[in-house]
Amino acid sequence: MEATRAWPVNDTGFAFEVGVLSQSPFVITKQSVPFPVGTAKTGGPINESLTGGTKVAPGHPAEETFTVTNRTGARIDQPLDIQPQFFAPSGVGLALDEWVGSAAHGHWQAATQITVPRGLVNGATDTFRLRIRVTEYRAATATGPADLLLNSPDLRIGSFQKLTVDRSA
Repeated sequence: MEATRAWPVNDTGFAFEVGVLSQSPFVITKQSVPFPVGTAKTGGPINESLTGGTKVAPGHPAEETFTVTNRTGARIDQPLDIQPQFFAPSGVGLALDEWVGSAAHGHWQAATQITVPRGLVNGATDTFRLRIRVTEYRAATATGPADLLLNSPDLRIGSFQKLTVDRSA
C-alpha cells in the first residue's frame, strides 16, 4: 500500500488493526498501528446517527433515519461505503431496505450496502431513510432482541440500534 498524490486531503494516514473475536460478533481485544501520511489537519470526525423505530414484526417494519455529517474540515472525495449487519436470535431473519428517489416518487429497494456519494463538503449532511423488515420468524419465543449495526471499518464510524423483534404485531 502506498500514499500518492491522490491521497484524500482530509486523511492524515492509515492504520492496521488486528482484533480477537469472542463467540459474539464484537471484538474483545484490538491493537491498532497508525501510519501517518503527509501533514493534513482535519477539523473533526465524520459524525453519524441512527434513529427511529425499535420494534419490528412480520408485516410491520421499523423505519430508521441514518445521517452522516462531514466535520473533517475538507470535502470527502471518495464514496463512503457503510455495511449493515444484523445480529438476531436463531430463526429470525431481518432485511434492510433503502428509500430511493424523491419523497413523492420513490420506492423501497433492498440494501446490502449504503453509499454516501463522493463530494460531501465540510459541514454537509447526507440522510438516508431505511426500513427494517422481518423475512422469517421461526424462533421459539414470541419476542426477542436484535441489533442493527451500520459500520464503515475504513472510516472507523458506526451506528448501532437495539431492536425488539416480535412474532406478531
